[in-house]
Formats: sequence, C-alpha cells, structure tokens
Amino acid sequence: MGELSRVLRPACPFEYVSRIQPWIPGLRDAMRSAGQVDVVLATNLGLESLAVVAHEHARRIGAAFALMPFLHLGPDDSPVARRYVTMPHQLKLLRDADVVMTMTEREREFITGLGVPPGRVVVTGAGVDVDAVTGGDGVGFRNRHQLDGFVVGSLGPPSAEKGTPDLVRAIASLRRAGRDVSLVIAGPPLSGFTRWFESLTPDERAGVRMLGYIDTAERRDLLAAIDTFALTSRTESFGIVYLEAWVNRMPVIAARAGAVPELVRDGETGLLVPYGNPDALARTIGLLMDDEALRQSLGEHGRQLS
Repeated sequence: MGELSRVLRPACPFEYVSRIQPWIPGLRDAMRSAGQVDVVLATNLGLESLAVVAHEHARRIGAAFALMPFLHLGPDDSPVARRYVTMPHQLKLLRDADVVMTMTEREREFITGLGVPPGRVVVTGAGVDVDAVTGGDGVGFRNRHQLDGFVVGSLGPPSAEKGTPDLVRAIASLRRAGRDVSLVIAGPPLSGFTRWFESLTPDERAGVRMLGYIDTAERRDLLAAIDTFALTSRTESFGIVYLEAWVNRMPVIAARAGAVPELVRDGETGLLVPYGNPDALARTIGLLMDDEALRQSLGEHGRQLS
C-alpha cells in the first residue's frame, strides 16, 4: 500500500484494506466488553487494523485516543521507509489523536512536520525490566553452544533491514584474517534472510550460530555470555535491545541510521557505523576485540544511561 499511496491520496480505500492487516475478528467485541474507559491507547502504526479499530472505539464511547506509533523512519536520504508510515489513513490517525507518544525527539519532529500540533506530541522513550534480562548464566550458554573466543551477539529477526547480512559478512572477514570471533543471532529469521544465509559457503557461515526464537531464560544467558552486542538496523524507532545490552554493561555497535544515533552516543555508550558497510563493521568489531578498556567504558556508560 505504501507504493500505491504515491498516486492515491484519499484515506478511505487504505483504511478499508488496513482493517485486515492483521485481521482480528473479535477485537471490536473485546473492546466493547471492557466497558467505559477514559483513554484508548493504540501502539505500532504499522499494525493499522489495531489502530483503526482503537480509534473508532475511542470516538464511539467518548474516550481520549492516544497513539504510540513506533515510526521506523530509516535514513534521511531514503524515502521508502517513511512512505510506509505516512499513508493517508495513517496520517488521519496521527492528526486526530488526542496525544501522540514518541520514542525519540527525531520521531517527534517528523510527526509535527506532518501537521500534528506540537502540543499533542510527547517524547516518552522506553525502558526495560532489568530483572528479566540480567543475571544470566553466560558460562553455561557458551558451553551449550560451543562458543570460544570473542563472541558478538545480536537480537531480533535476522533480515537485511536489521543489517544482519553485513554482520555475517563482517564476522567472515575477521575469521579469514585469523581472528577468533563468533556471532550468535537470536530471533525468528525472515524467509529472505534464510535463503541468503543458506546460499553462503560453509566458510562464510562458520562461526555463526543461528538460534531462532529463544525464551526469556536463554535471552538472559545470551546477554551474559557475549562480549559485544551488535544490531546495525537502518529503521529502528528506538532500539530496546540496546538497553538490554547496557543493563548488562555490554558495549553496543549500531548503525548511523534512523533514530538510533539519538540513543546510542558514538564513542560514549557505543560505536556507530554506516549502514550497509560490512568492512567498517568488521573494523569496529576488531577495535573492540583489541581494546578491553574501551569495551568496559562503553558498557559502563551505557549502564548509567539505561
């Protein structure tokens, strides 16, 4: 629908189609059964059917409508990601919301630029449940997955958008240079990434552990086991996984794209690399491998920020 919105601007057809993306048949009945409420909150503008129904219900019962859109804006020079969060029906929801809560100042500025009154937009940020992501068994994790040497961890569905292919290429480059480094990726992979990964040679895949979905306990163990966390996504709206790494005093590597540079302070709480540049990513991982004091400093400053 994002491409269609370039030539078709009325909100109605987009709103109609969005009702089935995803389609949850019992949603309206469930909201009615909740009775009278003061505020109806919708999150994630990418799941339009939920936001559309929430908006309709709020107006039906006379409640305030709050929207937390989680806009994934992408790099400044790439309009594609923005097109998929500024379709006509999405603009209607943003402009009619009584309050819009954003993750970052960048997201707030973008939304006010769409015509939403600044007084209705509030930057809230996000947080993590520290107990849920700390206290893991790092030694046990390394033993289970046969990990030695320097370990880089990444959380989230592996995909090009998340920068995972660049991370795999960077690890392969370091290993070809004789560096003892491994990569652990946790998250359900998208089909396109799986096909790409399976097309690699055994040497290119060596050192990469693809864990798929992991539960909370395994996530804690992973965060306790790794030496550096890396997620070089180009479209993050915030990046809660960076907070999860920081509360474990873990240095992070991120891409200089989207809202991430507002969260990850380059050289203070993490290191930023250009999106889509595996050579720069390999150099940055190598830098952290060779500088324990830098790793500790980045991790400690990240812990203070989180």
